[in-house]
Amino acid sequence: MLDLVLRNGWPIDPERLTMQPGSVGVKEGRIAAIYGIGAKLPEAERTVDLGGLAVSPGFIDVHAHLDGHMESGRRALLQGITTSFGGNCGLSPIDMEAFFNSQAEGFCVNQAEFVGHSFSLREEVGLKDAYRAATPAEIRQMEALARRAMEAGAWGVSFGLDYCPGCAFQGVEALGKLAAKMGGICPIHTRLFTMYDMYSISEAALLALNAGVQVQVSHLVYQYPLVHLLDEAFEMLEFAQDRGAHIACDSGMYTHFAAPLGSATFDLDNMEICDWKFDELLVSTGPHKGEWMTESLYRKLRREAPGTEIVCFSGEDDAIAHAFTRDYVMPSTDAGNYEPGQGHPQAAASFPLFFRVLVREKRQMDWPEAVRRATLLPAETMGLKRKGRLSPGADADFVVFDPKTIDGRADFAGLGTPDAPPAGIHSVWIGGSQAVEGTKIVNDRLGRILKR
Repeated sequence: MLDLVLRNGWPIDPERLTMQPGSVGVKEGRIAAIYGIGAKLPEAERTVDLGGLAVSPGFIDVHAHLDGHMESGRRALLQGITTSFGGNCGLSPIDMEAFFNSQAEGFCVNQAEFVGHSFSLREEVGLKDAYRAATPAEIRQMEALARRAMEAGAWGVSFGLDYCPGCAFQGVEALGKLAAKMGGICPIHTRLFTMYDMYSISEAALLALNAGVQVQVSHLVYQYPLVHLLDEAFEMLEFAQDRGAHIACDSGMYTHFAAPLGSATFDLDNMEICDWKFDELLVSTGPHKGEWMTESLYRKLRREAPGTEIVCFSGEDDAIAHAFTRDYVMPSTDAGNYEPGQGHPQAAASFPLFFRVLVREKRQMDWPEAVRRATLLPAETMGLKRKGRLSPGADADFVVFDPKTIDGRADFAGLGTPDAPPAGIHSVWIGGSQAVEGTKIVNDRLGRILKR
């Protein structure tokens, strides 16, 4: 007898790129079998009739900042994410063993973690000045800390080079070589000296080539929010790939990016270089949530609340879909740690928006390819052998959704509700157990820690 049968659905297989009517059987947290239409189904402890809805592997978010924060974890789960990679952009726990132990009772989704360089490791060795390069001794200290984190199960070293403009490539390369030696990955929030420079991509490519490490360029459309910039970035990435670089990308569904106001990103000199105006900045957290920036508010928050998240409205809408014109680009959320009713809508809406825009509206890809981008591609990129697949033996992480109605409903503070749950999600399952029914979470402790 099986534990669960999801019957009368349309299983989407990202390996075979098929979408056919059938049913899915589950035993002991794994997929037992996929049954075609008309097949005799075995008995099960629980049978759920899907009424013709699509069923896919659980979505995998390779770039987020959940890091054990329940509110953001719930937003991820409600949009169909069952596995999330945290510790990105150079910001992470340092003591990985302690962090993993703190998650022993379970979390909303499965969590994998990177150890972060540009905030966390630098600050741990006493580097508080974002404009100062690390000394050789400080680099050795960071290497030791990163090695300890990876030995505890971290998946690699993440970089947020935009946030530490003074860090030298020497230290980045040293940590990249360490990650490569230990079989890890290096996600990189690229370093932008201006909104239009391409040095940032060449630095990511150099890291992959010189250190021999697998590199993941983070939130591509945030870094290059214009169509012509994306074309230049793709040209440089593919030049490096042709020369043996292991480099891939993820991208979001917004060009309007979020960052802490106190970070180097929003230093006045950088804002001038990038031609960002105060009235293009929206406060998304804290008491001033939903207010547009003024010079006086900028100075007050930089002084009193530098951790306040700011959304910078920039870029071209057409760049969002253009970022997915390459088959190695996967969706991500860049979700942060938010209080209820606050934050960027990406944390609640990104994956449903991906399907609505790229498949239903623009018809840029079909359903199997879109599901592959959200499941199998990140699983293969990150080395998750039992995730992102709809085949016997794979983990029974599923999203059941309506292709006709799936959509993100969250919006920016002051314009809508940042944490509004998506439409079109019927249910979410982790390890064969139900986590979500409609817009309600029924179990937020099914997620486990995934160690490298």
